[in-house]
Amino acid sequence: MEHFEYNLASYGIVINMLLRVAICIECEKTIALSSLVLHIRAHLKFVDVPCGLADGLRASFALEEALVWPKTPIKPIFPIPIEPEPLVFCNNCNKGYATVNSVHSHQRARKCSDTLPPSDTYHNGYGQLIHIGRARGYLEVIVNDLVKKTDKQIDHAALFMDNLGGIRDYANMPVRLPEDEMNLSSFYHRDGWLQHLEGYTAADLSEAYRASTSEDPGGEILRNLAYRYLREAQENIKTHSGFGLMRALGSVMPTE
Repeated sequence: MEHFEYNLASYGIVINMLLRVAICIECEKTIALSSLVLHIRAHLKFVDVPCGLADGLRASFALEEALVWPKTPIKPIFPIPIEPEPLVFCNNCNKGYATVNSVHSHQRARKCSDTLPPSDTYHNGYGQLIHIGRARGYLEVIVNDLVKKTDKQIDHAALFMDNLGGIRDYANMPVRLPEDEMNLSSFYHRDGWLQHLEGYTAADLSEAYRASTSEDPGGEILRNLAYRYLREAQENIKTHSGFGLMRALGSVMPTE
């Protein structure tokens, strides 16, 4: 339940409209309105909690200082944990107790079962522990649609992989030049190879320099042509390297 003025999540509380109470997420307990601001400040010492918070929530959500106890089982209340073992509930007021003797003591003291047949004074069910000021009681909840943690099979490997996120396939990512050329190594900066490789992927480059096979058409012809080109280019560079224009034409330095 959200409020138009107060960010309840920032105060670590939620509002339950059925019980008409505020619940502390950290303590997992209901909080009396009279102590709501002090309770929040005890958890969040550096958060500015307005003094009129309790009055504002009371007016907006019709909250009560005393807990409105439901007469029938309800859906579980966040974030209060459900007791792992079944409890015993009074069939008249629906308040829960740990043992049959406890519920009988409650019924005798308050005459809570006077209108019930002797064989139908209590029933078993699951509940949540609700704090009402300094007192506390068990509230019955519906667990038919819930699964126990012990009965739920968890695939930890699948959870890990699902939360790992996408893995980059660097082999199929285009080669990119760095934003600052000074980050290049001296080899790449001097010879300028990356400018010719930009846009190709690592897989493309691997395909380009791999050894040819019998299934590659023209592989042997292309290899011989490339070898001839490089051999003649090296001979020309050595022959024409020197001063002036010939030196500039034969240089591989990008600055010359």
